[in-house]
Amino acid sequence: MQWIDILGIIILVLIAIYILFMLFPSIVCFILLFNRKAGVSYMDRTDLGKTYLAPFLNEIREGFEFLGSLEASEKVITSYDGYKLKADYYDRGSNKTAILVHGFGSTTFNNFCILGSDLFKDGYNLLFVHQRAHDQSEGKHSTFGAREKYDILDWIELIAKDDRIEKILLGGVSTGAATVALCSPLIKNPKVKALIIDCAFSDAYHQLFDNCVQRHIPARMMMPLIQLWCRLFLRIDLKKESATEALKNNTIPAIFIHGTEDDTVAYRHGEINYAACAAPKEKIFLEGGNHSSTYLFGGQSAKDILSSFLNRYVG
Repeated sequence: MQWIDILGIIILVLIAIYILFMLFPSIVCFILLFNRKAGVSYMDRTDLGKTYLAPFLNEIREGFEFLGSLEASEKVITSYDGYKLKADYYDRGSNKTAILVHGFGSTTFNNFCILGSDLFKDGYNLLFVHQRAHDQSEGKHSTFGAREKYDILDWIELIAKDDRIEKILLGGVSTGAATVALCSPLIKNPKVKALIIDCAFSDAYHQLFDNCVQRHIPARMMMPLIQLWCRLFLRIDLKKESATEALKNNTIPAIFIHGTEDDTVAYRHGEINYAACAAPKEKIFLEGGNHSSTYLFGGQSAKDILSSFLNRYVG
């Protein structure tokens, strides 16, 4: 066998290995990450007591029960690309409404069972948004805020059309918070008075890169492929959809919430976003707080900081 034949065989073997261990897995990851999600309620999870949320189970149950006791009406909009998107509206007859945006693969009850309850008791109407490709909203793909930011602008305009509403608070958790950050420089409606950005990532590319590293996946080889599939099939660029860059042009007062022990969205993302924000800002950066639980973990102190911020900018 000539050396050129041996070289050809080696090349074929390397190509086969690449397809088997990188190309095919990247396609699987792309499908799992971006295809439609079914959010699982905390109340349906049997393992919640074994997670970092265990200390807050009673508060979570009380929040679910309180929100479940309220009467909600359904709101529907059509997205710019033709999907019917839904939200639950809890109207207490107030002149201020909190629009709340859940995280990736989650639900508004999961992410806002405590904060939503507190805001309602403090006099806010609540709009619980079902993000595209989640729960009751249509859509084939979740895009980590790239398209969802336009959906949020539409939800703002729907609420702002109500002449009774004078003030809007916009808040999000995790991917929902990144979506809020991404749309912040696009918000022109003066009724939006403040933002809550709870454990948002700086941009989806680096967030997924971190997730690959956590799972011992070769991120430097995997992420360019996932980025390629996003460009080809979704027409989005994960690197350009940067919450950090968007916040540099934000003019709406924002409060940032993040825990130092967040094992889903690293704490440094919160620091980067906070530093970038050009608007008046406050922070609740809590030692020991984990993902989407800092508001709970911080107890009354965190609630007091948030209440002070909202009193200052929303009233």
